[in-house]
Amino acid sequence: MLVDIHAHTSPHSDDSTLGPDDLVQSARDAGLGGVCVTDHDHFWTREEAEALSRRHDFPVLPGCEVNTDGGHVLVFGLDTYVFGMHKVDYLGRLVAEAGGVMVAAHPHRRRLLTGQDHSPQDVESMLEAAAADPLLGMCHAVETLNGRATDREREFSRELARRLHKPGIGGSDCHHPGQVGAAATRFHCPISSVRELVREIRAGRFEAVAPAMSAHTGPTGARR
Repeated sequence: MLVDIHAHTSPHSDDSTLGPDDLVQSARDAGLGGVCVTDHDHFWTREEAEALSRRHDFPVLPGCEVNTDGGHVLVFGLDTYVFGMHKVDYLGRLVAEAGGVMVAAHPHRRRLLTGQDHSPQDVESMLEAAAADPLLGMCHAVETLNGRATDREREFSRELARRLHKPGIGGSDCHHPGQVGAAATRFHCPISSVRELVREIRAGRFEAVAPAMSAHTGPTGARR
């Protein structure tokens, strides 16, 4: 089952122009079997997600992209954003107590320096520093395939996941129409609830895939 685990909607993500109904229709058109709504520092209620799901007869799973002091994290299994979640240790404790999961979102950001050519030694130093990051150590998976990342950034994330011994997961990180499904995750079992999503992520029964190319990228995945 193909699921886009990283999607943003308007108005809860103020940088998104994608309405909830448009998101679901775009996910269906992209050949996906489900979509996760992960707005910035905002959890949809289960009732909101279930209503949208029933309206379209399509699985919609609520999560959140939490902005922490150490980077962005996709969180599933919590219901409400609580002040203080930007602190990595506090967020990790809340997720553990709830039996949820944390996924490192676009882990190349702030870790793979941009704007210049880097020698292999430079990249190795960046990888070593990233692999020692406590936040990444807490995560159950690493987003190795982000729909808005370049090939170079994806390669960095894949190597980082390998060093951390974490499974790689995929999400489009869509904010606008035409981006949904640029990257996704193929789960080995059907997913119809957050509980099932958490279970399968914890079990590692999935792989990152790129079922479609986003309209905003070229053949290498570079941003236009």
